[in-house]
Amino acid sequence: MKISVGQGYDVHQWVAGRPCMLGGILIPSDKGPLGHSDADIVCHVLCDALLGAANMRNIGFHFSDKDPVWKGVASTILLQKVMEMIREAGWELGNADVTVILDQPKLNAHIPAMKENLALVMGIEEDQISIKATTSEGMGFVGRGEGISAMAVALIQKDLLENQDETTGLFNKSFSSSLKSLKVLRTLNTQIKNTSKICRDLSYETENDVSISCIKNFPGHSIQIYHQLMRNSPN
Repeated sequence: MKISVGQGYDVHQWVAGRPCMLGGILIPSDKGPLGHSDADIVCHVLCDALLGAANMRNIGFHFSDKDPVWKGVASTILLQKVMEMIREAGWELGNADVTVILDQPKLNAHIPAMKENLALVMGIEEDQISIKATTSEGMGFVGRGEGISAMAVALIQKDLLENQDETTGLFNKSFSSSLKSLKVLRTLNTQIKNTSKICRDLSYETENDVSISCIKNFPGHSIQIYHQLMRNSPN
């Protein structure tokens, strides 16, 4: 199993009269985020986190704000497309965690609906996505009511056995080689342990006889056995 983690961060300016879409849910508010699409910042940071984890650049690269095709589009559509992209590359979402930073409107009551909607959009279980909301304690552009920011982290995973035939072949080859080496070591160890018995059971007149016998009886390990035999020779 291969895993990869990506993060997303985005900011949008607040504009009076704009709808406030967050996680595909319309949040009651007298202003909303400004953007080329519907400016759903929750979907945007999820897109960037997923694309980053899959090493596929970012949302602006795939859905440029200069392209009229994406003018006013629902960001849930962009998120669906991103999910399709990472799945085509063999990835699947493990889990995602989103934090929205704004002072007003309050989001806690809307988080369950956002989670349910995003789970449907992304084709995942609700417990795979977490959404949290916090404030800036009145500081900065968020505290002054000038904008909204959000961040997300996504963990994606890929089954390394998707190329099962190739992977299995490499594993079997490696395992076979290791097993062969293990058998050789065991055989050699047994042969060395029995050198004294070999010396007693075989009659050698010269060192050459020992060498020839080793080559005949222990091909591939004749040198090791020969030296062991000579060390253990009773002569």
